[in-house]
Amino acid sequence: MFIQPPFMIAICIFILSFQQSVMAQNGDEDLEELGLSYGDAAFISIATGRSQPITKAPAVATVITSKEIEQTGARTIDEVLESVPGLHVSYSSTRLSPIYSMRGIHTDRNPQVLMLLNGSKINQLYFGDRGPVSSLPVKAISRIEIIRGPGSAIYGADAFAGVINIITKTANDYNGHEVGGRLGEFGTRDIWYSHGGIQENGIETALSLQYTTTDGDDNRVISSDAQSIFDNFLSTSASYAPGPLDTQLDRLDINFEVGQGDWKMHYWSRHIFQVGSGPGVAFALDPEGDGEVNDYLLDFTVKNIVEVDGWDTQLKLSYYDVNTESKSTLFPKGSVLPIDSSGNVNPLTGIPTLFPDGLIGNPAIFEERLDVEIVAFSNNFDHHAIRVATGLSHSSLKGAEQKNFGPGVTVGTLTDVSDTEFIFVESESRDVFHLSIQDEIDLDADWELTAGIRYDDYSDFGSTYNHRLALVWETYNNLTTKFLLGRAFRAPSFAESFAINNPVVLGNKDLDPEIINTFEIAFDYSPGLQHHAGLSLYGYRIEDLIQFVTDGTGASTAQNTGKQTGQGLEFEWVWKPEEMLTLTGNISLAKARDDESNSSVANFPEKQLYLKAAWSVMNGLEVVPELHFIGDRNRAEADPREAIKDYTLVNLLFNKTSIDGDIKWSFGVKNLTDENYSEPSPFEATVPAGSFIPDDFPGAGRMFFVTSQVKF
Repeated sequence: MFIQPPFMIAICIFILSFQQSVMAQNGDEDLEELGLSYGDAAFISIATGRSQPITKAPAVATVITSKEIEQTGARTIDEVLESVPGLHVSYSSTRLSPIYSMRGIHTDRNPQVLMLLNGSKINQLYFGDRGPVSSLPVKAISRIEIIRGPGSAIYGADAFAGVINIITKTANDYNGHEVGGRLGEFGTRDIWYSHGGIQENGIETALSLQYTTTDGDDNRVISSDAQSIFDNFLSTSASYAPGPLDTQLDRLDINFEVGQGDWKMHYWSRHIFQVGSGPGVAFALDPEGDGEVNDYLLDFTVKNIVEVDGWDTQLKLSYYDVNTESKSTLFPKGSVLPIDSSGNVNPLTGIPTLFPDGLIGNPAIFEERLDVEIVAFSNNFDHHAIRVATGLSHSSLKGAEQKNFGPGVTVGTLTDVSDTEFIFVESESRDVFHLSIQDEIDLDADWELTAGIRYDDYSDFGSTYNHRLALVWETYNNLTTKFLLGRAFRAPSFAESFAINNPVVLGNKDLDPEIINTFEIAFDYSPGLQHHAGLSLYGYRIEDLIQFVTDGTGASTAQNTGKQTGQGLEFEWVWKPEEMLTLTGNISLAKARDDESNSSVANFPEKQLYLKAAWSVMNGLEVVPELHFIGDRNRAEADPREAIKDYTLVNLLFNKTSIDGDIKWSFGVKNLTDENYSEPSPFEATVPAGSFIPDDFPGAGRMFFVTSQVKF
């Protein structure tokens, strides 16, 4: 065990004793000053559904503002989230899409983290993740709120390991026009335009357009892939390995918001073209394959549509439409593959078959989700603030597919199997009803108890209850102590339940939902404007974690693989030794074990360190160095590969702002030392090398870039 209970208790006693002996009695004033100093970063809304000081919120949370995002030169949300304690951004095998690994909960599809856009869910149905190449550009983001730990008592399914809420900029954030651009290595180019304002009739509008493109880093080379194995066995030479990962991307993001008084409408869409296949859909390099993603989110919010004495009410309607199409050569032209009687690749019983055009699979997924929720809030009761929410969600998924292999296909002939029994997933739907209640109880001047429970009823696997209890104690004037107990669940995704006729993943309709129970103790210390520190200790237990488990033929089937326990510590701080210098950092230590095999959970970092300095040198010039250390990532127990190497990334940015603040430019470098690092590729027990991509997934090399933007 990483942190034994007696050790946790000892840490708590030491901290409380230390604070009692040294703490000044001006904490309330200091907390007010801290809020003024850090602005919106001092408040969070996703912990309880209403805005409150982050120091008193019943959760372990982080808020990152647009100013902080701009300060580091981050291009995507992935680069931003690397600064969050206990969270590490890795690569999925699906087009190197981001994995948000929280506190040792690490799976290749990563559906355990819920992502919201202005409070609306953008996790997708098929894998339960955020979709292929889901990293969002950041220019339209006002702030990001992150909860580490379960959030199902408020947000239901998928709020398992944590919740990330992205809040976009409003008319007040823009207050005029802005144009900007960025040039960087690897053919990286960004251009954006934004506008916001308030009309004479009081209507507020905000618009953001951002186009991004990159050719990708061709130095991210792997020496061997899945096709290399067949080449070695069958004396062919079809593989593109050694060769680079395919990381090209063209993308357009649109954000539009309009509102007046108590109503607001928000529209967001992303359009991804010519997206690279990463390591290949079937772990065989595919430099000619591409994909297209078109997602649309429309939500409408109106407050107090129903007048109830003593209650604030809100109605939220949300419609999410997902269109994902892929054109993939799963195995390259000229490949010879062992094909069994069903037409699928099967190394055990297959007969060598030549594919002059390659093994082709062109799947498409079309998803729709309609959510309706009514929330009522009242603090008119003595010592109670009550939140009640209820809603309905209807989701549906339909697939389309062309392929030249598998059931219903003449092997080698490209065939459209859409609307047949041979497609990779049948049309499916899911209806969910939910009801939740939360009570924030002022026990006395220094103690507040938050208790919440949520009931969810699923049309396809039944119902579940999830709860949380949070006791927040203002221990001293500038120290808050939190005791948090929560339960969360995750319903199986459509791929985990319903995928069929698929050479890569197969579903299982008998799956149970994943369950996690978490206990946390957190301390928040704010003695004044110059200092702020937070410490959290946690432990959790997961049951029925869902993984895709190989069946020995190259395909993997979704299974409830067993139980996992985890423990950890996260320490973070902000220190302003002088007016022009702010030092920020955090340390995360974690351990997680698979209780079935009694082995360490693979692939997530047990040690993380993040450091940042923001130094205002003179006349609007700011220098911002960053350091990320990732260490102690374990291999799976039977994985024969060498240990995963630790790495340290250093970034450096120079920001210059004109006197009037309307013109800004930046010059920076990511991975200043050109560190050679990688993120782990999935373990495959049937492959002697331990993985179809034994080299792991190499990270990007050093990249210089320059940014310029103008407001008018």
